[in-house]
Amino acid sequence: KPVIHAEGAYEAGYPAGYNLSMDYEFIDDDLVRLQAWTAYLHGAAGHTYGAHGVWPMYDPSFADPGHHDQYTNPWYEDLLLEGSGDMQHIRDFFSDLEWHTLEPMSAYLLADGQPVPIGDGAGYQHPSAMGRWGDTYIVYLPQGLTDSPVALTNLGCKQYTAKWFNPRNGQYTSIQTPVASETWTLPTRPDANDWVLLLEQILGSGSGVVAPVVQPLDDATINAGTRYTGPQPQLNSQATCV
Repeated sequence: KPVIHAEGAYEAGYPAGYNLSMDYEFIDDDLVRLQAWTAYLHGAAGHTYGAHGVWPMYDPSFADPGHHDQYTNPWYEDLLLEGSGDMQHIRDFFSDLEWHTLEPMSAYLLADGQPVPIGDGAGYQHPSAMGRWGDTYIVYLPQGLTDSPVALTNLGCKQYTAKWFNPRNGQYTSIQTPVASETWTLPTRPDANDWVLLLEQILGSGSGVVAPVVQPLDDATINAGTRYTGPQPQLNSQATCV
């Protein structure tokens, strides 16, 4: 059934280092994007964005200006925060794809040669992936994840076009097309910011492949909700090329 990330942490234009990043009360644009991209790539049907000055409609010209502190911006200024504009880039990205046919694929990722774990709240810099096997793959690399090589498995020995998508300005950059293989180590990202990798199959490439089988999470894990911090779903078998 559809799930929507209804209320995450709110973006705020606070001074650097003040009540940002790790306490998850107010966040900057980097974590705004992390919330949204992680939600979508794990199968959410929607995500809501919030800004600190907007929810109380803080306006210093009002007799009762609304909830605020010394760093709260008026609502009409917080509408222009960077993370707000970044939501449009996510919408544009998925609008160009048959997004409703894509499935979470983080089980296909390797970081330092090991399966990528489900995020645990503290280790929030894990990459995420979704796609349609043998056709489309999307990988989100959070900011700062630059020292760990990330590989994408189960590509079905097909050929793909490859592009970096900049989630901060909505621009694409074509990169070297991966060779037809089962596993591909992602190239170095353009910089240490967060980036999205998009692979799309070149029609007619690849043949004689067997799709992988993914072991689903058990019901108890699913019912535990978003705070579950157990092991990543594992592949029962990987795709093979014949």
